[in-house]
Amino acid sequence: MLPALLSALCSALFAAAPPVATCPISAAWRPAATCATASHIPDARLLDSGTRHAPVNRSPQMSDTTPEYARWGKIAVDRTATRYPNARVVDYLHVGRRTLSETRAVERFKLWLRGGGKEFGVYVDVTFNPKTEQLISVAFHETAH
Repeated sequence: MLPALLSALCSALFAAAPPVATCPISAAWRPAATCATASHIPDARLLDSGTRHAPVNRSPQMSDTTPEYARWGKIAVDRTATRYPNARVVDYLHVGRRTLSETRAVERFKLWLRGGGKEFGVYVDVTFNPKTEQLISVAFHETAH
């Protein structure tokens, strides 16, 4: 008796429910898609094939180039190592470039050094001629932060 009652109750509930013409998930993707197949998933065949693994926001030229300041950064690290022989450079930051005139520009770097039981920062200003790429001077400014 109970199985017949449950069967009748389920039939009444399902008969009262309106038929679903579209999949609720696919309504956001494609309003006319039905749930009969996996067509409601956009380009499902591409997701499974493994062919869509491309790096985001990368251009071929970007990976092969070095920044303009790289040459001056190497000079800053080398001169800092010479000036502070008992410390080693543990971090490096390019702060930016200032153009002073047509023949003078300054690249500023902040290097973090560790040695002799202490850590400290050093701002290194590399002054150079942007037209001839000749080094003019290297200045150091120690900082506690």
